[in-house]
Amino acid sequence: MYIVATVKQSGATSFEGFWDKQQASAFWSEICTRDSAKTSLDPIKELHLYTSDAGSLEGGIKLARRGELETIKQLKLDAILPLKDVVMLSGKGRVDQNTIRQADQNLHAQSDDFLTICTERLQELARYLENFTQKGIQSDDELAAFKDLIYDIRVMGGSFNYPLLSVIGEHCEKYLLKKEKKGPLRPQDFKTLTAYFSALTFIADEKVQGPGGNLGKQVVSRLTDVIQKRTGRFVPPAQKEKTTKEAGVISQEALNSLLNKTTH
Repeated sequence: MYIVATVKQSGATSFEGFWDKQQASAFWSEICTRDSAKTSLDPIKELHLYTSDAGSLEGGIKLARRGELETIKQLKLDAILPLKDVVMLSGKGRVDQNTIRQADQNLHAQSDDFLTICTERLQELARYLENFTQKGIQSDDELAAFKDLIYDIRVMGGSFNYPLLSVIGEHCEKYLLKKEKKGPLRPQDFKTLTAYFSALTFIADEKVQGPGGNLGKQVVSRLTDVIQKRTGRFVPPAQKEKTTKEAGVISQEALNSLLNKTTH
């Protein structure tokens, strides 16, 4: 498990416990970007991250309170400069829409490098899925490694103009969290995870950038069919279902909405 401690200017310290690494990471990031963390009467001064093998979140938090856990990461919030102090809004060196657009283009130009990394992650996912299907999940470390790979693909996808990887990756994480709360994963769950994997692989192989238009909607729709048990496996859209950008752009929000309506 992961424990995050928030230390305020007054010295008051609070603790939050998480079983999942991604949840702890999201909480950490949210604190770092929250304006009130610095502007309140008793602002947050530092963040500390711990790991624990305790059997419960309460037990892990107690160990952290007693100072019995080693800090694996620490951040002083006053070292993070507000955006307004970094970015020039006017005058020489200001950041305008053209600068932002060029930065996006430079980042998207590295998408081939990203796809190389993404393919490596997908190959690792394939090996884990094969083992899960044949032997089941042998340890918590195996499942944690699997989730880390999904997380890597998700967080990088949006930055390199592959938002569908982020949308599907995030939904896969939510699916896993929901299933874990119900107990050990079952064979049917591995089939659904294989469908997520197949959808991610299709997007990377076919280089489906942006929301993907009608093709993106087809990918999400066919994945939804598997999640809702209307079919047993993910069937990739045919090439003829690709459309030009002008043929209908479907927003990332619409795709997210479609996936989030699924029932597990």
